[in-house]
Amino acid sequence: MPGENSTRLSVVASDPDSNSWAEADVSEEELRRCLTLARTGTHYQLLEITSDSCKDQVKRAFYHLARKFHPDRHMSKPDWKEMLQQVMGAATAAYETLTDDEDRFEYDKRLASRNPTEAQESIDDCVKIAAACLHDQNVAGYIFWMRKCVHNAPAVAKYRVSLASGLMQNEGQRWEAVQQFEKAIELDPFDSAAHLQFGELYEQMRLPWRARALYLKVLEMDPGHSVAMARIARLVADERKKPASKIARIFSTKNNSRT
Repeated sequence: MPGENSTRLSVVASDPDSNSWAEADVSEEELRRCLTLARTGTHYQLLEITSDSCKDQVKRAFYHLARKFHPDRHMSKPDWKEMLQQVMGAATAAYETLTDDEDRFEYDKRLASRNPTEAQESIDDCVKIAAACLHDQNVAGYIFWMRKCVHNAPAVAKYRVSLASGLMQNEGQRWEAVQQFEKAIELDPFDSAAHLQFGELYEQMRLPWRARALYLKVLEMDPGHSVAMARIARLVADERKKPASKIARIFSTKNNSRT
């Protein structure tokens, strides 16, 4: 079943559009984000479908993921092999479960008992309403509806990032935004966009050293990230413009007098 390599290969091979020898254009950050979903998310989250998706939609979603993450498409990156196998193992388990009526019924029952909140469709509705509030510049409404998303899906990092982005607009709610960003990054530590937004929040709070640490983390994930490099350069330049502290001036005066 999920861990059998022969099952994975046969399923991918049955995709008429599959070319298992073509190198896929995937970043390590994208792979690691998918790996996090494979380890902690639901079958629906991993395949990026909803709970009412039909079998054909499940199949298309699986093939789309397999074309990006099947090990045969990354032969030039042997250090990715274990991560790719984990992603494909989880994806195969999701595919096999969601295309079998009985298995899917039992899986949905387990999800419902684990998290008896509103259905995914209700969460999607909350996201749509929040987006409409944002369009109308109704920040309070946006925060209200994104809170509902976080309440109904507390393990989904993107909802916490969206909530934090709303909270950071209000000076009195910025520490709560910090908490939401911290939890989001804990859930998805390879989301560079979340790190950048979190860093922006710390800059607003006049905590540049914390912002810089987050930008450095982005560069660990993507050494060529231009936005992170530009922000670090700006922070360094701003630091150099600051006048020396009183103690530093005293020591400087003493050193000059000795010479």
